[in-house]
Amino acid sequence: MTIFYEKKNGKIIRWTQSEQQAVLEKMQEQCTDEDLVATEDGDYYLRGEVPNVPKERKAERIRAKRNRLLSESDWTQTLDVPLTAEDREEWALYRQELRDITKQASFPHSVVWPEME
Repeated sequence: MTIFYEKKNGKIIRWTQSEQQAVLEKMQEQCTDEDLVATEDGDYYLRGEVPNVPKERKAERIRAKRNRLLSESDWTQTLDVPLTAEDREEWALYRQELRDITKQASFPHSVVWPEME
């Protein structure tokens, strides 16, 4: 069970993941795409109500996602993995792009995540 805090009346609401999904779907039906904003955490807010997240917290979240993606792709760099040299090099480049994500000019306010095809 997930616990949410309702801003408008200060109540704490308890609901299941499926109930949360139903609320999100209803919001999406009633709002245009321009009204909803998705955060990097996958949460949705109405435009203008996105919480102001401190720069340090944004950087922390991005680094955590980057570290998770690096960890999930560690297997690609072991010598006994059944990948061609080309595939291993593509993975190595992807992993380097992940490491360099903090060097992007717009970090941490906006980043372009590398993709592996």
